[in-house]
Amino acid sequence: MKHTLVIVGAGLAGLYAALTAVKNGWTVKLVSSLASERAQSVMAEGGINAALNTKGEEDSPEQHYTDTLTAACGLADPNAVWGMTQAASELVRSLHHLGVQFNVTDDDELDLRNFGGQKKKRTAFAQSDTGKQLMTALIDAVRRKKAQERSNAFHTISSAPCCFPGTSAVAAQCRTPILANCCGLYAMPS
Repeated sequence: MKHTLVIVGAGLAGLYAALTAVKNGWTVKLVSSLASERAQSVMAEGGINAALNTKGEEDSPEQHYTDTLTAACGLADPNAVWGMTQAASELVRSLHHLGVQFNVTDDDELDLRNFGGQKKKRTAFAQSDTGKQLMTALIDAVRRKKAQERSNAFHTISSAPCCFPGTSAVAAQCRTPILANCCGLYAMPS
């Protein structure tokens, strides 16, 4: 039996989750109030931190973890930070392989810079429009996947304003046949 995953939001996290889910055999329904090209992820400028160690600074995910917890001043969940710092290098490399136009050195290595309270150069970036580059690559990857499979692996549904004041909700879309068996959708503050 093939399962369907409903992902609320077609920004960076939603698109990456959708690609991962389809790769693992799921059918995906992306539900968003805006087209992916208009998601807030497009506005991200700085970059993504990962202990890639392309600058010869003997960096490691463990050092990345320590720096991140220190910079968070006790506000970050150590388990979440551990998972993020352990996965970051592979994630950044996979995004580069997917087509994100990160800055690279003359040796074709990902260029890294200091950023965000980190002690080592570990921020992969794409000039000052990293978010735009990430979203462009993910949108293209979703479109390629749809074209390759010539199937209904992806559906994008735009949400309509809901009857709750001050919220925009995807629950209004549950009347469509695509989401007929859907449960658990929620309203989000506008």
